Amino acid sequence: METRYHAMVQQDGQLLLEHYLMSGGNYQFCWHKPLEFMLVLKGTAEVFADGRCYLLEQDDMLLINSNCGHSMFLRDLESLVLICEVAPSFFQRQFSMEVSTLQIECASSPASRREPMFAQLRFLLARSFVYAFEEDPLAHNLSIHYMTALLGELMLHFPTHITEQKQGKGKEKETLQRVMSYIETNFDQKLTLEEVSSHVQYNRTYLSTLFKKSTGILFNDYIIRVRLRHALEALGDEDRSIVSIALDHGFPDSKSFSASMKKYCGRTPQEYRQALRQNSALRIPQGADKYLPKPDAEAEKLLVRCGMGLEGTVQPQPAEEGNRALLREYCDQLEEIVDRLRGFL
Repeated sequence: METRYHAMVQQDGQLLLEHYLMSGGNYQFCWHKPLEFMLVLKGTAEVFADGRCYLLEQDDMLLINSNCGHSMFLRDLESLVLICEVAPSFFQRQFSMEVSTLQIECASSPASRREPMFAQLRFLLARSFVYAFEEDPLAHNLSIHYMTALLGELMLHFPTHITEQKQGKGKEKETLQRVMSYIETNFDQKLTLEEVSSHVQYNRTYLSTLFKKSTGILFNDYIIRVRLRHALEALGDEDRSIVSIALDHGFPDSKSFSASMKKYCGRTPQEYRQALRQNSALRIPQGADKYLPKPDAEAEKLLVRCGMGLEGTVQPQPAEEGNRALLREYCDQLEEIVDRLRGFL
């Protein structure tokens, strides 16, 4: 069975961290309780969150706070993005805090991505990611400690505040989930704002405004991206014609399909198929499993690059028995850091 870059760190039956790598061609809209880190390893990622649009490039980091609706579109098919979700139970264990009311502002930019602080954050995130994939319980403990140190750095050095939960946010989330579920089921049909708003029993103007505010894109743009996500999967089947794929995925004709592909993915369907023939790693996995297949030589190289210290030395891996004493020393050091951080909270 093919393995993928997807790892979960649990303790006492509770999920604390979830790590994964996503590749280009993906579009998703999420609204969840865990806090989420994004680190672009290669290419670009277009992200909308908190009413702002971010165009993230290689080495950029972005933090998505809890219960913040956000969209991510990997426009470049060769893009690689590392994602880590930090569960509410993690904050209860490590900081005795409710993550749902915690707001931390952290987004790198072309001017700041090379600063030592962001290099340190990339290092901590990459190390937490790498250790999460080890089967050794000690390695999982290290993954937790590196993430604790990362969050501590953020709370010490980045704008942080506690907010009250907004009234109505749960209702808005439920409405959007119903709308998106309907679109996901009927993307291959002709969809209009009037039809969907009638289905969820909301005023079309309200729904249009809510959709733009929450996702950062217009209603019709979202539908096109959903159709393209499914169409990219189908393009991997060489036996299917581009015309039939266009019609089966809600596009009126192949011309419209080609124009949308060029606009949103930077390639026409024909160009994408040609790229697939040259590099099968671009193939979009069928179904819901969108994580990058493991192992991937380029991904490993990029992870090593991010997981280097500020002096450029690669940190030891926990696989060998001889490293256990050193790893325990790291754990002790990180425990001291965590204790100091708790003094600031």
